[in-house]
Amino acid sequence: MTSHQSLGRIVAIAGLAAMAACSGPDAGRASRQMPTAATPAANAFVDPTTGRMTTMATASFPSPQDALAFRQVLEAKFQAMGKPLLSTYVNAEGVTVWTLEYLRYRASGCSHPESIDKVFVQIDRRGVPAACGPDSGELPPLSESLAFRQALEVKYRDDLRAPLSQTYVDQPNEIVYTQEFVRYSQSGCSSASSYERVFTQIDGRGVQPDCRPAPSTSSCSYGISPASQSAAAAGGAFTATISTDPSDCSWQVSADVPWISGAAASGSGSRTINYTVAANASTQTRSGRIGLSGNAGAQASLQVNQSGTTTTTPPTPTCTFALSPSTVNAIPEGGTYDVQVATQTGCAWSAASSVPWATIVSGASGTGSGTIRFVFPRNLDDERLGTAQLSFDGGSQTFFVSQAAALLRAIIIAPIECRIGGGAPPPCTFDGSTSKGQITSYTWDFGDGQTGTGAVVNHTYAFGFLPYPSLSRDATVTLTVSGPGGTSTATAIVRVFF
Repeated sequence: MTSHQSLGRIVAIAGLAAMAACSGPDAGRASRQMPTAATPAANAFVDPTTGRMTTMATASFPSPQDALAFRQVLEAKFQAMGKPLLSTYVNAEGVTVWTLEYLRYRASGCSHPESIDKVFVQIDRRGVPAACGPDSGELPPLSESLAFRQALEVKYRDDLRAPLSQTYVDQPNEIVYTQEFVRYSQSGCSSASSYERVFTQIDGRGVQPDCRPAPSTSSCSYGISPASQSAAAAGGAFTATISTDPSDCSWQVSADVPWISGAAASGSGSRTINYTVAANASTQTRSGRIGLSGNAGAQASLQVNQSGTTTTTPPTPTCTFALSPSTVNAIPEGGTYDVQVATQTGCAWSAASSVPWATIVSGASGTGSGTIRFVFPRNLDDERLGTAQLSFDGGSQTFFVSQAAALLRAIIIAPIECRIGGGAPPPCTFDGSTSKGQITSYTWDFGDGQTGTGAVVNHTYAFGFLPYPSLSRDATVTLTVSGPGGTSTATAIVRVFF
């Protein structure tokens, strides 16, 4: 099948689809709910499927009827390609008519926001706003046209509460190819010729030339300015001006490096192009070229030179260190204690304890100010002292850690047995000197009704302690130590024998 036969088949499919859409049981209801054509304020709503002649009609743009016919053929093309069916609040007629109006406003010099506002005035049936100037034929960037399409979707969904329609053409493609159809039509291509050129792009066979007559090769001269552009490492957006003589000379521009984007374009006559230079992460400078080519091999170029990223090593900070508190004094019960390290930003340090009973659980190292956290267990012994060390580049700082002695704790060292009457061995010795804490007195009860005082005492059990006829008896010896922290008592069992 030739390309002309294929196109004819797609056009036929599109015509049948359009007839079915217009004759279905919901066609009237949908058209009443969705304004898809611009309507002067004094006129009633016009169903877009009946066609529409815009009050802004210009020679450089296709008619609404031609644009609607193209949209139907495009729908059939995407259906034949097996594209999935999508949902949208703007039906095909609405997309086509209002996109055409948006492009006409842009060609008249209106900005992107102005053009959207003027189209929405028409949708709201508040008249047809005037253009912003004469028709230049210039089309906006595709990114702005797509932004208009997205705003139109929101308008239909939220303001008009339109029902969902279905389409095989997604938003980016319907904008790209509608704008390409308009561009070919502007250049003088017929509808059929414009279809073929657009479908050649869709089929991946390249962008076809438009229908403008080629100027004589000897009469075209080209220029691009500036001839060179310097860009910082951060990159940025830039413009260049293309000039031709005479004004109908066609041209194409493209960049030869991937970090220059947005420069790919084609057109005729003098105009300004926009391009973007990406940031340069390398420290090396780099160069790229935007080439301009015209008829008979005529060329011009713009050299883009971009500097590399400058790396600077930050100065080493002057570091001083201060600890608060400068000593850690833990209570006998133990607990958690923090030491604050104060220093400048970027100053690194580390901390270590020299004793096992003062453990660093967090803040063993850090940069800048921070916190060293110690944990002390319960002290069951005498007061203990130790050190910890803060180390840093160029030196270290030692600080003390200590823990108070245990609270009063009575401890008895006693013999296992004692002979009655104090014979051999000699009287029993009871030792309480290893008791812990700050002790001011030692009081003994030997379990036979006798008492004594002192850290170390001797005691003899009398014969009467053994009841007749027993030869031995256990005595419970009790030591009570007293001090500022209170009292503590310990006991020991001693066997008294004959």
